[in-house]
Formats: sequence, C-alpha cells, structure tokens
Amino acid sequence: MEHTTRVRRALLASCLALAAVASPRAAIAQSVAQAKCRATMAQATNKYLKTLLGNMTRCHAERDGGAIAAAVDCSDPVASDPKGKLVAARQKASAAVAKTCEDTAGNPLAGILAAYPRCPSPAQTADDGGATAGIDSIDELAACLLDVETGSATHLIRGVMGSPEALPIAGAGLKCRAAVGKGLARVVVAIGKERAKCQKAADSAGGALDYDCANSDPNGKIAAGLAALRASIVRACTVDDDAGLSMKAELDALDLCGDLPSQLTDCVVDRAAAGFGAGLVAIAYRLPSTCRAGSARRIGHAAYGEQLTDSSLSAGSNGLAHGIDLADGFHEAVTLDCDDDCAHCSLALDPRKGQPDSNCRCAGNPTIACDTINGADTDDCGAINNQCRCYLGPPLPVSVSSAPTCEPVLIVSDYDGTVDIGTGQWQQHSPLAALIHIGDSVAKPCPTCEGDVIANDGVRDGTCNGGARSAQPCDVNGVHSTFGELSHDCQPVAGANISGSGLLLDFTFDTTRSSMDFTLPCDSPSTGLCPCRVCSGNSSIGCHDDAICAANGAGACSGTGGAGVHPNACNGEVCGEDGQCTDG
Repeated sequence: MEHTTRVRRALLASCLALAAVASPRAAIAQSVAQAKCRATMAQATNKYLKTLLGNMTRCHAERDGGAIAAAVDCSDPVASDPKGKLVAARQKASAAVAKTCEDTAGNPLAGILAAYPRCPSPAQTADDGGATAGIDSIDELAACLLDVETGSATHLIRGVMGSPEALPIAGAGLKCRAAVGKGLARVVVAIGKERAKCQKAADSAGGALDYDCANSDPNGKIAAGLAALRASIVRACTVDDDAGLSMKAELDALDLCGDLPSQLTDCVVDRAAAGFGAGLVAIAYRLPSTCRAGSARRIGHAAYGEQLTDSSLSAGSNGLAHGIDLADGFHEAVTLDCDDDCAHCSLALDPRKGQPDSNCRCAGNPTIACDTINGADTDDCGAINNQCRCYLGPPLPVSVSSAPTCEPVLIVSDYDGTVDIGTGQWQQHSPLAALIHIGDSVAKPCPTCEGDVIANDGVRDGTCNGGARSAQPCDVNGVHSTFGELSHDCQPVAGANISGSGLLLDFTFDTTRSSMDFTLPCDSPSTGLCPCRVCSGNSSIGCHDDAICAANGAGACSGTGGAGVHPNACNGEVCGEDGQCTDG
C-alpha cells in the first residue's frame, strides 16, 4: 500500500511567535539612546521587509503573466532580486542599526543585547561568530534580525503563493493572485509600522526594555487593513472563468494556500498577515532565550475534499485499488520538543484526550478518548476490552471491483521525526496498519454518521448508520467525497475483520517531493518492473526493498501476495502518461 501526497503549504508556527514568551526582565526605564536604538531597529527591519516582500510579490506577478521564465523561484530572496535592491536595503539597515545601537567606542549600548539572547531558526547560525553561542555584538544582532526576516518571509510567501504550473495565468486568476500577493505584503508592512509607532511612544515615555504593543492597534489601522485585505480577496478570488469547473478547481490551479475565497481569507488574512505580521515586528524588540515545547494540530485534506490536494491511497500490488480518495477534514496533533534555536524539534503523536476531536479511542467504546497509543489503558477504558486505539482519520471506505471494504487505519506505535519550526521542514515516520473489514455494501462500505450539525465539536447530534454502534449518537470526524460523513464513533463490526492485526504500512511523510522507482520484478508481465512486493516471510508487510523485511524478521522483498504483482490493471498493462488506462 502506497500513500502519495503533495504536502499543502501549512503556515507552521514560527519562532517569531515565541518571541512573545521570552523570559521577563526587570522593569528598568530605558535611556534616550536605548529608545532611539530600538526605534531604529524596528524601522530598519520593517523597511528591509518591505523591499523583500515587494521583490517576491512583484516577481510572482511577472512570472504569472509570462514576463519572466516559469523556472524562476520567486519565493527565493536571491532569485527575486535581479536588480540588487535587497542587497542595498540590507546594507542600509545594518548601518542604521550599528549607528544608533553602539556607543562612541563601538560597543553595544548597555542593556540592549539582554533582550536578544540567541538567534532562532531560520537564522540560527547568525550568532555563531562571537565568543558565545548567543548574540555578542550589534553586528550579530543586525545579521540575526535580517536573516530571520529573510527566512520567515521566504517561508511565508512560499506557503501562501506557491508556484503554479499553469503559466501564464490570465483573467480572474491573475487578478486573484495579484490581490493576495500585493495585499499580503502591504498589510504585513503596515502592521510593523503601526506596532513600531506604539512601542516608540512607550519607549519615549521611559518604559522598560520590553515589548508592550503585541496586540496594539490604537487608531484601528491594522484592523482596517486586515478587513480591506479580506474584502479584496473575496472580490478578486470569486473566480468563475470556466462554467465546466467548480470554483475550488479553478482556484486550486492558482496554487495559493486555499481553494475557496473563505479558505484564502483564513490562511492569508488571519494566519499569514495577522500571525506572521505580529511575529515579524516582535523580533525587533526581543528574541526568545529558549524554544518551548508545544502541540500542533493538523487537518487532513483529500484529493476531492473541500480543499483539493494530491492526497490519495494506492493499495496492493496487483494494479487495482489505486488512487483511492482519503477522508477530508480529519484532525490529529503532534507534540514538539525543540532545541533552544527552534531548529531541531522532535515530534510525537499527541492523543489530546481532553479534546472533542481526539483520534485516540477505547476499543470497547469509541466515544471515549484515551491516551495510550495502541495499548491497554485501564484508567480511561476500564478493565475489559481496554485497548486504546489511535487512528489516522475515521474508518476509510473503499469499494473496488464490487468488493467493498471498511478500513480503520490504526497508528501502531508512536510517531517519530523532526521539525524545523523556523523553516517549516518536517519529516515524520508513521507506523500504521490497515484493519480491513468486509464492507456493508458497494454504495456504503463504512458506517456513516448522519445528521451531525458541526464536525469535530464533540457534540454527538448525529446517528451512526451501520456498524458496531448502529443507531447510536456520533460526531462527524471526516467526510469522504463519495461515501459521506464518517466518524471515530461509528466503527465497523469487529467480526467483519478479515486482516487480523492489519496490513502493516510503514509511512514517512515529509515536506519534500518523493517518488518510488520501479525496480522489482513483476509477476506479469514477467519481464516488467514493479514498485512493490510483499515480504517473503510475512505477506502482510508490503515492501520496496529488503530492508523493511529484514527489520521485521520477515525474509526478503520477494513475496507475491494473493493476486500477484502487476504494474497496473489495464488491458495489456498499457497505462498512459496521464496515469489512466489506455484500454480497460
């Protein structure tokens, strides 16, 4: 079984936001020189950011319209700066900070560096040149702030704007992307300007060396700017160029961070502009001494769901059951434990027992959340049938060749992996097992949850249709585009399980594109090559090479499975370049 997905650009939490949780300092009034230094740093970094975002959004507009080559990476600070404007802006910003933040002898003004103990990802190496592992000089401080701005803005624009393949873009699509890019850049810079004004006033009044304006908007300009951006996105991105396509399909082709105007206002206005905007101005005044642990909730999107992605499942090695759609909108979470720079964070599954949308449930009663991953959990599940099972989404309905199955995907053991919060780079190892049950019918392989008002809110005002809890209350946890609303509460009947402990799946998810080569011999045609087989010592373990079989003591990657190994199920195994059968 193979899972393929394009990781949709998630705007991950940044260490910029963690600047707000730096250790508190004594409330000592600052001097005139210190106040001037802080005002200069805020102004200089915001001007640099304006140039950086302007370069990137202008480059995207030119690329979208075909004025520059499609190969140009407009979210790259170097590629989007052909005239050297960013280089000049960096030199000017660094000089301004040095001029106002050093004394006549070239030393940092007293007390200034205390607010900037170390430089976080994505600029964690900017402070490596001094005597300590932290920031030792104004030069290092300026380099850190500008590098964090550069890395974070790159992550921001890449996450929001993407890199659409259908170029050049014309008509309403071009207007939509322009509204998003220009509007985002304008509002982020405006947030920095307004918050800097607020802090300058507080500093001039003799305030402490702190940041007091994280939520400030004294004149309402930030709220007005966010509202204007929201309105412009709704106006420009209500796209209907092709009557034969849905709006979400047309917007999906633009490769922005959402496929509906409502999704775009959420990710561009609320998360990108308001969230990153607040963090980018905060770093001018303080940086965190440590990167605290936390939890990140994730939402799954399917190929045919509310927000279109490439997420699909290809099951088996006989060429059938390929391109299966996943459930849309299911929730899960991971806990992050980071180093001080936010660059190396370990991840683990977060069961979130107290949350209404927890994906860890008791085997004896799936309406009860639990927190032991695939093990006995007597305190939550009682003494009988007390296994706690964590799932990758609600049960997955599959119907292929008139053979319906319902497949809860069990998380076999805890996740492990790494995350860089500053860059968004993420790799996760997920040991899973598909518990294959005979489905109720071709039209409804899995039990559904019908009549629920709001998904994932913990309020069970729906009713299970079929399965072990038929006619009992449920809360929707995900939606399948073909088979309807699904729930952790509505599990299949245990007696329908035909796979025992399940078909083992060993997945690694990450933020890079990956592909699987066809290197293993097929059963038919015997001269062909296929991507997968099963382990010779355990046919429930799929494999691409001998390593996974050896790791499980299951022989070599040479097994054939029940239906044989074929490249596809097309007549004559002839598959077109578009992934569709030429015949059959």
